[in-house]
Amino acid sequence: MKQEFTINLNQRKYPVTIEDHSFEKLGETLKGLLAGKRLAVITDRSVYDIYGKELEEQLSKTEKKTMVIILPPGKDAKAFHTLPEIYGKLISFHLTRSDALLAFGGGNIGDITGFVAATYLRGIDYYQLPTTVIAQVDSSIGGKVSVNLPEAHNIVGCFYQPKQVFIDTTFIQSLSDFQLTNGMAEVIKIAAVKDEDLFFDLLKQSRNKEIRSIDTIIYRSGLSKKLLIEEDEKAFSIRMLLSFGHTIGHAIRLLDTKNIYGHGHAVAMGMYTITSNSERMGLTEPGTSELLKEILIGNDLPYMLPDYISREDIVSKMQNDKKRSGDTLHLALLKRIGKGYIHPVNINDLEDFL
Repeated sequence: MKQEFTINLNQRKYPVTIEDHSFEKLGETLKGLLAGKRLAVITDRSVYDIYGKELEEQLSKTEKKTMVIILPPGKDAKAFHTLPEIYGKLISFHLTRSDALLAFGGGNIGDITGFVAATYLRGIDYYQLPTTVIAQVDSSIGGKVSVNLPEAHNIVGCFYQPKQVFIDTTFIQSLSDFQLTNGMAEVIKIAAVKDEDLFFDLLKQSRNKEIRSIDTIIYRSGLSKKLLIEEDEKAFSIRMLLSFGHTIGHAIRLLDTKNIYGHGHAVAMGMYTITSNSERMGLTEPGTSELLKEILIGNDLPYMLPDYISREDIVSKMQNDKKRSGDTLHLALLKRIGKGYIHPVNINDLEDFL
């Protein structure tokens, strides 16, 4: 079943299409959309090893000159130092402003492709073809693009919207349990701050061990995110709710020297930690953290902070968060399930939320 919604912004609007097996007709779809003569695809080794042959077949149907740039898997793909190599390949390929990029992979690939699209020749078109749950429900939609520095994740970036997002949920069949749970954390995040009905539907499913309709979950998550993006494209106010759990989560990822956790797993710990403490401080309705804990456990996600990472180190990394303004950090908290809000905190008081 095909489902679609449109992101409507002041300067741009673009469709998000959710359709099983849409990858099988990607070539014909792009042939009808691309105005230029060239298309460059950015992907990673893990995705290319699985889908590379079919990707090349689809690219041949576009009747365009194409090139595939293959990056390392994981967060290394999004490292700042990869940019010169990518730009160099695009220059050698003679990619012009009438041409386009395609992001084919998870959130890291989508982020760096969008950043390259925003900065190469001062901006060219790009399309998102996300292959993971975390990318399909979150990072491919909304135009947040960035690269990582060793000191902080996503600290270098901008807002640059894609021309279109193609979501094919059949990609999810090739994901590991690790990647599935990693993505479900972002679904839970969106539901917790914006969609009470989705949250309790997910909780019921986890309690009853029901088989989930992933395309419907992605669609409902996308609709909730759409509302926040359209109201606050540049994340100056209400869109900051989508950072719920991320301030702590990003710190955990930077400090996770054992490389145990993915982005979603770290966000899950961040959501529970900040909510249990905001509840203790009277900022959140009693019982909210227990509901979060239950839904995280039901989706095989962690909720307690790692014992090998010190609270002091987490607080130190939190101080570099993008939502900091002067000595104030704007934290996304829950009033209750389905109702998030932004709470300003002095950086000297951050340890109260750990």
